[in-house]
Amino acid sequence: MDDIFIQIVAYRDLELVPTVEEAIAHATHPERLTFGICWQYGTDEEKDYISKVKGIKDCRIIAVPASEARGVGWARSLVQKLWQKERYTLQID
Repeated sequence: MDDIFIQIVAYRDLELVPTVEEAIAHATHPERLTFGICWQYGTDEEKDYISKVKGIKDCRIIAVPASEARGVGWARSLVQKLWQKERYTLQID
């Protein structure tokens, strides 16, 4: 299958949910999309924000307190570990 693994690193970015929703809405074959997200949150409210995408089928999430974040390269390496042999990969942040 021609599945696409979309890797997203988000540091306290409240555009995360609209980004995921728009990717699904504009895809010709949304069933082929899988999301891998490293959500780096600062507040309890931000921590709960990720629950808006948890219900999406094929959405894999690593949540990390912003105080423990170690940079974009580190976060990308975490997301890469969520890859499950999808044929294509797209990295955005």
